[in-house]
Amino acid sequence: MIVHKLIYRKHLEQDEKILYIIRRHWVVLNKAALEFLFFGVAVPWGLYLMGFNASVFFWIIVGWTTLAMIRFIFEWLDWLGNAWLVTNKCLLMIEYKGIFENLAGRTAFEDIESVGYEIKGIWGSLIRYGDLGIKLMSGNAQTLYH
Repeated sequence: MIVHKLIYRKHLEQDEKILYIIRRHWVVLNKAALEFLFFGVAVPWGLYLMGFNASVFFWIIVGWTTLAMIRFIFEWLDWLGNAWLVTNKCLLMIEYKGIFENLAGRTAFEDIESVGYEIKGIWGSLIRYGDLGIKLMSGNAQTLYH
Protein backbone atom coordinates (compact mmCIF):
# COMPACT_ATOMS: atom_id res chain seq x y z
CA MET A 1 0.00 0.00 0.00
CA ILE A 2 1.27 3.48 -0.85
CA VAL A 3 0.60 4.92 2.62
CA HIS A 4 2.65 2.17 4.26
CA LYS A 5 5.55 2.78 1.90
CA LEU A 6 5.52 6.50 2.71
CA ILE A 7 5.34 6.03 6.46
CA TYR A 8 7.65 3.05 6.98
CA ARG A 9 10.24 3.22 4.18
CA LYS A 10 12.78 5.19 6.21
CA HIS A 11 12.85 2.38 8.80
CA LEU A 12 13.47 -0.43 6.31
CA GLU A 13 16.82 -1.62 5.03
CA GLN A 14 17.49 -1.98 1.31
CA ASP A 15 16.21 -5.52 0.67
CA GLU A 16 13.77 -5.64 3.56
CA LYS A 17 10.09 -6.35 2.90
CA ILE A 18 7.12 -5.94 5.21
CA LEU A 19 5.37 -9.27 5.76
CA TYR A 20 2.80 -8.19 8.34
CA ILE A 21 1.84 -4.97 10.17
CA ILE A 22 0.62 -5.11 13.76
CA ARG A 23 -0.99 -1.99 15.16
CA ARG A 24 -3.45 -1.03 17.83
CA HIS A 25 -7.04 -2.09 17.23
CA TRP A 26 -9.16 0.31 15.16
CA VAL A 27 -11.58 0.66 18.06
CA VAL A 28 -9.16 3.09 19.76
CA LEU A 29 -9.96 5.54 16.96
CA ASN A 30 -13.62 5.57 18.00
CA LYS A 31 -12.94 8.09 20.77
CA ALA A 32 -11.30 10.53 18.36
CA ALA A 33 -14.02 9.98 15.74
CA LEU A 34 -16.82 10.53 18.26
CA GLU A 35 -15.14 13.69 19.58
CA PHE A 36 -14.82 15.01 16.03
CA LEU A 37 -18.43 14.19 15.15
CA PHE A 38 -19.88 15.62 18.38
CA PHE A 39 -17.70 18.66 19.16
CA GLY A 40 -16.54 19.39 15.63
CA VAL A 41 -19.76 18.84 13.66
CA ALA A 42 -22.94 18.21 15.69
CA VAL A 43 -22.66 20.94 18.35
CA PRO A 44 -21.46 23.87 16.21
CA TRP A 45 -23.66 23.09 13.21
CA GLY A 46 -26.59 22.32 15.52
CA LEU A 47 -26.21 25.77 17.08
CA TYR A 48 -26.07 27.29 13.60
CA LEU A 49 -29.28 25.54 12.55
CA MET A 50 -31.01 26.52 15.82
CA GLY A 51 -30.71 30.21 15.03
CA PHE A 52 -27.13 31.32 15.54
CA ASN A 53 -26.81 31.90 11.82
CA ALA A 54 -25.02 35.23 11.55
CA SER A 55 -22.34 35.27 8.86
CA VAL A 56 -19.58 35.78 11.47
CA PHE A 57 -20.78 32.74 13.41
CA PHE A 58 -20.85 30.72 10.15
CA TRP A 59 -17.14 31.37 9.52
CA ILE A 60 -16.28 30.61 13.14
CA ILE A 61 -18.04 27.24 12.75
CA VAL A 62 -16.25 26.51 9.48
CA GLY A 63 -12.90 27.26 11.15
CA TRP A 64 -13.80 25.16 14.20
CA THR A 65 -14.87 22.19 12.07
CA THR A 66 -11.69 22.47 10.01
CA LEU A 67 -9.52 22.44 13.14
CA ALA A 68 -11.45 19.45 14.49
CA MET A 69 -10.91 17.61 11.19
CA ILE A 70 -7.18 18.37 11.27
CA ARG A 71 -7.00 16.99 14.82
CA PHE A 72 -8.83 13.82 13.78
CA ILE A 73 -6.46 13.33 10.82
CA PHE A 74 -3.51 13.75 13.20
CA GLU A 75 -4.99 11.09 15.52
CA TRP A 76 -5.51 8.75 12.55
CA LEU A 77 -1.93 9.24 11.32
CA ASP A 78 -0.65 8.65 14.86
CA TRP A 79 -2.61 5.38 14.98
CA LEU A 80 -1.34 4.41 11.54
CA GLY A 81 2.31 5.21 12.38
CA ASN A 82 2.55 3.37 15.69
CA ALA A 83 3.08 -0.22 14.64
CA TRP A 84 5.14 -3.34 14.85
CA LEU A 85 6.39 -4.47 11.45
CA VAL A 86 7.20 -8.09 10.86
CA THR A 87 9.71 -8.07 8.04
CA ASN A 88 11.72 -10.77 6.32
CA LYS A 89 14.73 -9.86 8.52
CA CYS A 90 13.48 -8.76 11.95
CA LEU A 91 10.70 -7.23 14.03
CA LEU A 92 10.56 -3.43 13.84
CA MET A 93 8.83 -1.51 16.63
CA ILE A 94 7.90 2.03 15.57
CA GLU A 95 6.30 4.67 17.77
CA TYR A 96 5.52 8.22 16.70
CA LYS A 97 5.32 10.88 19.40
CA GLY A 98 4.04 13.87 17.50
CA ILE A 99 4.96 15.08 14.05
CA PHE A 100 8.72 15.43 14.43
CA GLU A 101 9.63 12.75 16.96
CA ASN A 102 9.60 8.99 16.56
CA LEU A 103 11.21 5.96 18.13
CA ALA A 104 12.17 2.81 16.30
CA GLY A 105 13.76 -0.40 17.48
CA ARG A 106 14.82 -3.60 15.77
CA THR A 107 14.64 -7.03 17.34
CA ALA A 108 16.08 -10.08 15.61
CA PHE A 109 13.84 -13.13 15.50
CA GLU A 110 16.48 -15.11 17.41
CA ASP A 111 16.14 -12.72 20.38
CA ILE A 112 12.41 -13.34 20.83
CA GLU A 113 11.76 -15.83 23.61
CA SER A 114 7.95 -15.86 23.66
CA VAL A 115 4.87 -14.09 22.40
CA GLY A 116 1.60 -13.81 24.30
CA TYR A 117 -1.67 -11.94 24.30
CA GLU A 118 -4.33 -10.99 26.80
CA ILE A 119 -7.98 -10.34 25.92
CA LYS A 120 -10.09 -8.76 28.67
CA GLY A 121 -13.86 -8.69 28.93
CA ILE A 122 -16.75 -9.51 26.68
CA TRP A 123 -16.11 -6.62 24.26
CA GLY A 124 -12.50 -7.66 23.84
CA SER A 125 -13.67 -11.18 23.01
CA LEU A 126 -16.38 -10.04 20.60
CA ILE A 127 -14.36 -7.56 18.56
CA ARG A 128 -11.02 -9.27 19.17
CA TYR A 129 -8.83 -6.69 20.83
CA GLY A 130 -6.41 -6.95 23.69
CA ASP A 131 -2.76 -6.55 24.62
CA LEU A 132 0.06 -8.23 22.70
CA GLY A 133 3.33 -8.88 24.48
CA ILE A 134 6.76 -10.08 23.45
CA LYS A 135 9.38 -11.35 25.90
CA LEU A 136 12.96 -11.04 24.73
CA MET A 137 15.95 -13.24 25.61
CA SER A 138 17.48 -10.32 27.50
CA GLY A 139 14.55 -10.43 29.93
CA ASN A 140 12.95 -7.24 28.64
CA ALA A 141 9.32 -7.24 27.60
CA GLN A 142 7.55 -5.16 24.97
CA THR A 143 3.78 -4.67 24.98
CA LEU A 144 1.45 -3.26 22.35
CA TYR A 145 -1.65 -2.15 24.19
CA HIS A 146 -4.98 -2.47 22.43
